Amino acid sequence: MIKTKYVCMTLSMVIFAIVCSYFTFTHQDPGQITKLKNKLNNTVQELERIKNNNKLTVEQNSIVKLILKLQPRLDPQLAKLFCKSIITYSKKYGFPPELITCLINRESSFNPVAVSSANCVGLMQINPKAHEKLLKSKGITYYQASYIDNNIEMGCIILKEYYRKHNNNIKKALTNYVGGTHTKYINDILENFTSSQIDVIDSEKKKKSFDSKITYRNNKQNEVK
Repeated sequence: MIKTKYVCMTLSMVIFAIVCSYFTFTHQDPGQITKLKNKLNNTVQELERIKNNNKLTVEQNSIVKLILKLQPRLDPQLAKLFCKSIITYSKKYGFPPELITCLINRESSFNPVAVSSANCVGLMQINPKAHEKLLKSKGITYYQASYIDNNIEMGCIILKEYYRKHNNNIKKALTNYVGGTHTKYINDILENFTSSQIDVIDSEKKKKSFDSKITYRNNKQNEVK
């Protein structure tokens, strides 16, 4: 995010320089003016591209809100970073992003460098020794196992394996993932996930209500015209 900010500042300075050059050459070299116009257009387009890349989709915004609800002290910029990987890999392996978000919260409290007493690492607390074959198949080293994308993808793969192993029983799959009979742990994940789904439904209802009011108002305005 900081890097993007500096890039935008640099591009803005380039635009300013181009504009100044434009006025300098206005009455001197028509060919130079055309080149400056093209540079200006390209720079503006690059600024728009950066701006659009930083916009969150409705789904991404929803996951960011959930992350910050679970961990209010977390830097929002980190939440934005995590949400993209969560959505990408949860969907790739057939899980709701909210479920993976709630699992990460319980596993590491969204600490990407978390290391447990059992040497489980990263957001989803992957045990590199226990899943050595998975790491090799992905070409991931022990230290790379804690990288955000690597860690979340491996976590989703492992959970998917347990889900299939237990005949699509998510509660048993989560229990297997945890590696014990931590009833409260599993309940916390499922309760937070259920709450997140209720929040999504409430949000959709509010949006529909708002859209209906806007439509009604527009129809009334059209009638007056």
